[in-house]
Amino acid sequence: MDYRTISDAELRSRAREHDGIYNEGGEGYNPYRAEMDRRYRQAARNQPRTRDDVLRDLERVDCSIARESGTWDAEKVAALNAELAQIDAARTAELSIRGWTAEATAARRAEWNTRVEAGQFGTRIIDRAAIEAQEQAQGWTTAELRAAVTHYTR
Repeated sequence: MDYRTISDAELRSRAREHDGIYNEGGEGYNPYRAEMDRRYRQAARNQPRTRDDVLRDLERVDCSIARESGTWDAEKVAALNAELAQIDAARTAELSIRGWTAEATAARRAEWNTRVEAGQFGTRIIDRAAIEAQEQAQGWTTAELRAAVTHYTR
Protein backbone atom coordinates (compact mmCIF):
# COMPACT_ATOMS: atom_id res chain seq x y z
CA MET A 1 0.00 0.00 0.00
CA ASP A 2 1.31 3.43 -0.99
CA TYR A 3 1.80 5.82 1.95
CA ARG A 4 0.55 8.74 -0.19
CA THR A 5 -2.96 7.28 -0.41
CA ILE A 6 -3.62 5.98 3.12
CA SER A 7 -5.76 7.81 5.68
CA ASP A 8 -4.29 10.20 8.24
CA ALA A 9 -5.00 7.79 11.10
CA GLU A 10 -3.29 4.91 9.29
CA LEU A 11 -0.39 7.22 8.42
CA ARG A 12 0.13 8.14 12.10
CA SER A 13 -0.04 4.48 13.11
CA ARG A 14 2.52 3.42 10.52
CA ALA A 15 4.82 6.33 11.42
CA ARG A 16 4.89 5.19 15.07
CA GLU A 17 5.47 1.60 13.99
CA HIS A 18 8.29 2.66 11.65
CA ASP A 19 9.92 4.69 14.43
CA GLY A 20 9.84 1.73 16.79
CA ILE A 21 11.01 -1.00 14.42
CA TYR A 22 13.14 0.49 11.66
CA ASN A 23 14.47 3.73 13.09
CA GLU A 24 15.60 2.48 16.50
CA GLY A 25 14.01 5.34 18.39
CA GLY A 26 12.91 7.54 15.50
CA GLU A 27 16.24 9.19 14.68
CA GLY A 28 16.39 8.19 11.00
CA TYR A 29 14.32 9.07 7.96
CA ASN A 30 10.70 8.04 8.21
CA PRO A 31 8.74 8.27 4.93
CA TYR A 32 5.46 8.28 6.85
CA ARG A 33 6.46 11.29 8.93
CA ALA A 34 7.66 13.04 5.76
CA GLU A 35 4.23 12.43 4.21
CA MET A 36 2.55 13.77 7.36
CA ASP A 37 4.67 16.94 7.08
CA ARG A 38 3.80 17.29 3.39
CA ARG A 39 0.06 17.01 4.16
CA TYR A 40 0.38 19.58 6.95
CA ARG A 41 2.14 22.08 4.68
CA GLN A 42 -0.48 21.51 1.97
CA ALA A 43 -3.30 22.16 4.44
CA ALA A 44 -1.56 25.33 5.68
CA ARG A 45 -1.26 26.64 2.12
CA ASN A 46 -5.01 26.29 1.66
CA GLN A 47 -5.79 28.49 4.69
CA PRO A 48 -6.59 32.19 4.25
CA ARG A 49 -3.84 34.59 5.25
CA THR A 50 -4.08 35.98 8.75
CA ARG A 51 -3.31 39.51 9.90
CA ASP A 52 0.00 38.27 11.31
CA ASP A 53 0.95 36.75 7.94
CA VAL A 54 0.33 40.06 6.19
CA LEU A 55 2.24 42.01 8.86
CA ARG A 56 5.18 39.63 8.56
CA ASP A 57 5.29 40.13 4.79
CA LEU A 58 4.93 43.89 5.20
CA GLU A 59 7.82 44.02 7.66
CA ARG A 60 9.97 42.10 5.19
CA VAL A 61 9.04 44.21 2.16
CA ASP A 62 8.84 47.65 3.80
CA CYS A 63 12.00 47.92 5.87
CA SER A 64 15.21 49.93 5.86
CA ILE A 65 17.19 46.99 4.44
CA ALA A 66 14.84 46.77 1.45
CA ARG A 67 15.13 50.53 0.92
CA GLU A 68 18.93 50.49 1.17
CA SER A 69 19.39 47.46 -1.08
CA GLY A 70 17.05 48.78 -3.73
CA THR A 71 14.48 45.98 -3.46
CA TRP A 72 11.77 48.20 -1.95
CA ASP A 73 8.65 48.08 -4.08
CA ALA A 74 5.94 50.70 -3.52
CA GLU A 75 3.31 48.61 -5.29
CA LYS A 76 3.91 45.59 -3.03
CA VAL A 77 3.79 47.80 0.06
CA ALA A 78 0.54 49.42 -1.10
CA ALA A 79 -1.00 46.01 -1.89
CA LEU A 80 -0.04 44.63 1.54
CA ASN A 81 -1.39 47.74 3.28
CA ALA A 82 -4.65 47.38 1.35
CA GLU A 83 -4.87 43.69 2.33
CA LEU A 84 -4.23 44.63 5.95
CA ALA A 85 -6.96 47.29 5.84
CA GLN A 86 -9.35 44.76 4.32
CA ILE A 87 -8.63 42.22 7.09
CA ASP A 88 -9.11 44.91 9.77
CA ALA A 89 -12.39 46.07 8.20
CA ALA A 90 -13.69 42.49 8.09
CA ARG A 91 -12.73 41.97 11.75
CA THR A 92 -14.41 45.26 12.75
CA ALA A 93 -17.58 44.24 10.92
CA GLU A 94 -17.52 40.82 12.58
CA LEU A 95 -17.09 42.35 16.04
CA SER A 96 -19.83 44.93 15.39
CA ILE A 97 -22.29 42.23 14.37
CA ARG A 98 -21.63 40.46 17.67
CA GLY A 99 -22.16 43.72 19.61
CA TRP A 100 -18.52 44.66 20.13
CA THR A 101 -18.36 48.19 18.74
CA ALA A 102 -15.53 50.48 19.85
CA GLU A 103 -17.87 52.30 22.25
CA ALA A 104 -19.34 49.10 23.71
CA THR A 105 -15.85 47.68 24.15
CA ALA A 106 -14.67 50.77 26.00
CA ALA A 107 -17.74 50.71 28.28
CA ARG A 108 -17.42 46.99 29.01
CA ARG A 109 -13.71 47.37 29.70
CA ALA A 110 -14.34 50.22 32.15
CA GLU A 111 -17.09 48.20 33.86
CA TRP A 112 -14.86 45.13 34.14
CA ASN A 113 -11.91 47.15 35.47
CA THR A 114 -14.18 48.73 38.09
CA ARG A 115 -15.26 45.27 39.27
CA VAL A 116 -11.66 44.04 39.44
CA GLU A 117 -10.45 47.15 41.29
CA ALA A 118 -13.32 46.79 43.78
CA GLY A 119 -12.05 43.32 44.60
CA GLN A 120 -15.16 41.51 43.43
CA PHE A 121 -13.05 38.56 42.21
CA GLY A 122 -10.64 38.47 45.12
CA THR A 123 -7.62 40.52 46.05
CA ARG A 124 -4.70 38.17 46.57
CA ILE A 125 -6.22 34.93 45.33
CA ILE A 126 -8.40 35.12 42.25
CA ASP A 127 -11.79 33.48 42.56
CA ARG A 128 -12.34 31.75 39.19
CA ALA A 129 -15.86 30.71 40.17
CA ALA A 130 -16.83 34.36 40.74
CA ILE A 131 -15.34 35.35 37.39
CA GLU A 132 -17.20 32.57 35.59
CA ALA A 133 -20.46 33.49 37.34
CA GLN A 134 -20.04 37.14 36.33
CA GLU A 135 -19.24 36.16 32.73
CA GLN A 136 -22.38 34.02 32.65
CA ALA A 137 -24.49 36.87 34.05
CA GLN A 138 -23.20 39.51 31.64
CA GLY A 139 -23.26 37.30 28.53
CA TRP A 140 -19.66 37.82 27.42
CA THR A 141 -16.29 36.48 28.51
CA THR A 142 -13.04 38.16 29.40
CA ALA A 143 -11.46 36.44 26.38
CA GLU A 144 -13.95 38.21 24.09
CA LEU A 145 -13.26 41.49 25.86
CA ARG A 146 -9.51 40.98 25.48
CA ALA A 147 -9.86 40.25 21.75
CA ALA A 148 -12.02 43.33 21.16
CA VAL A 149 -9.69 45.59 23.16
CA THR A 150 -6.70 44.28 21.20
CA HIS A 151 -8.49 44.93 17.92
CA TYR A 152 -9.61 48.46 18.73
CA THR A 153 -6.31 49.58 20.29
CA ARG A 154 -4.12 48.74 17.31
